[in-house]
Order: sequence, then structure tokens, then C-alpha cells
Amino acid sequence: NSCVDFLTMQKMNRFARYWDMVGNSGRFSRTLPILLASQPFENFWTFSNWLFESSQQTHKIALKRLFDFVYRAMTEVLELDGEECKHALHQDYNACKMKGVPEFLRDQIPNAESKPKQRSGNRQQRQARHLS
Repeated sequence: NSCVDFLTMQKMNRFARYWDMVGNSGRFSRTLPILLASQPFENFWTFSNWLFESSQQTHKIALKRLFDFVYRAMTEVLELDGEECKHALHQDYNACKMKGVPEFLRDQIPNAESKPKQRSGNRQQRQARHLS
């Protein structure tokens, strides 16, 4: 519309896409409260702008890579506590039942396997994550 310029509208669209990937997916249930902290909109706006600048993508971001991006944004951009972020992200990553180790955890887990787990396409898995 005439009140919002094109660039801002693009940023809002990316914000919505990344919110769906991180906030609505149910995969970051322990991490999201830390990421949002006391300034939920501002923190996620900063995160979404940084994520697009870093990845130049809004789609086809592999889950393991997304975990790495979330960790980097939380610690490098939002300057949140690294250990607290690692702990929450590690719990969320394990809850996704993926094999391998995201980049931000490799220094803590020697001889870590890096092959992702092949997952079945059960549509009810996403809904179940919101209940746990």
C-alpha cells in the first residue's frame, strides 16, 4: 500500500517466512523464548534481517544450517549468552531426532557424525511438536 515502501514490505515478508520456519515450526521450543527475550518483535526483526543478509535465501535452508544460523544470530548479532543458547539449541536439535551435529556444537562433541538423518514424511509430526 502507499504507507509501506517496497523494501519494508520485502522485509516484512521475510520476517513472516522466517517466523514460520523458527517460531511456528515447533522445532525451536526451548530456543525461541531466549531468542525473543524481553524485546520479541525487535529481536526477531533483527534476526530476520540478519538471516537474509547472511543466507540470501528465504526457502530451501536445510534444518541443520538453520540451527547454525540461529546460533550465530543469537550470539553474534543479539549478543545473547553463548552457553545458554547452545544448551537450548542442542535440546531442540536432539528433539528433532536428526543425526549429525550442527557446526556450533562440533567443538564440544569430538568425532561427531555429520550425516543428516533421512526422515519420513509423516505430516502429523509437525503438529505433535507443538504439543510437547
